Amino acid sequence: MAGVALLVLSEPIARIAFELVQGNNGLEQLARKYYDIRMWGVPAALLNMVTLGILFGLQQMRLALITQLVLNALNASLDIVFMMGFE
Repeated sequence: MAGVALLVLSEPIARIAFELVQGNNGLEQLARKYYDIRMWGVPAALLNMVTLGILFGLQQMRLALITQLVLNALNASLDIVFMMGFE
């Protein structure tokens, strides 16, 4: 729920943040693009933290480690695919 709320509020947050920190036009456009991309990752990051918290609470450390290894391997391989395949 919090991830969805942040996605909904991302535009007002960005407007306020970019108004407070003024940069030149080219830099601001790149920063805005980066901000938009990162905001779409917020729900997944929050879900990952919740999952880890549940696994830690249930004392399932091996499963938490396996989950993190799979997610990191997936992240690394998708980085390679996006950089090499899609430039």
